[in-house]
Amino acid sequence: SRNVGNKSIGGSTSYNRAGSRRLTLGVSVSARYRIFDEQQFLQQVGEQLLPRVVEGSTVVVTNINALASYKVTPNVVFDFQGGPSLIRTRPGSVVGRPKPETNSDFTYFMNMSLQRDFKKSNLRLSYVRNEDPSGGSSRTSVLDTVSIILNMKLSEFWRGNAIAGWSRRRTVDAFLILNPVTNQPLPFSREEQLDRAWISLGVNRRLGERILLRLNFRYQSWIDYEVGGVKLPNQDNYTGSMTLNYQFSPYIF
Repeated sequence: SRNVGNKSIGGSTSYNRAGSRRLTLGVSVSARYRIFDEQQFLQQVGEQLLPRVVEGSTVVVTNINALASYKVTPNVVFDFQGGPSLIRTRPGSVVGRPKPETNSDFTYFMNMSLQRDFKKSNLRLSYVRNEDPSGGSSRTSVLDTVSIILNMKLSEFWRGNAIAGWSRRRTVDAFLILNPVTNQPLPFSREEQLDRAWISLGVNRRLGERILLRLNFRYQSWIDYEVGGVKLPNQDNYTGSMTLNYQFSPYIF
């Protein structure tokens, strides 16, 4: 229900300055405006389920980030980007009813990673906190993700990768609904939290100068799903893919 069609436009500007061979500092400012499509749902009135339409919502996100990159050793690099963020939302409302007031939520976004290069492999540990890419009618939707990624050179033609991750999505819905008894609009709010964990394994095989075969397997589990204080059943998902990539010769105009 959160994966609603939406369109967005945004922009950012940043400034970086190398303080030394190891340290780079900077700052960035970004803003994004997103429009979510309207949604349809069924509302129970007595013994009937009546169709309702929630108008599309809009979200404006502004973010000020401090930037830093520090080379701990020639093979270890720490990158940081984070700072305060303001999420200003006009929630959707039931068509034909008064529009809810615009809400503002003050939070923070962050992208932090530690990377270590080895002779034939690369290890990366990261933490990312950002606006969830779905949102729907939500007032706020924030996603925290922790992951560890290992890329390996197995042989001259084989490459492999392994990923383990965990994420938590916190969502707050806020719009107006119709009270079936009094026929008056009422503010509606619902909090949702979804925790997921996953493991992904993949290998790449070079079949020629321009042909690459990719094999991937992913297991994901909902380890905690709570909506409005009520725990919902967990789910396990298994996905696999096999792709064949061909790279054409570059064409010079």
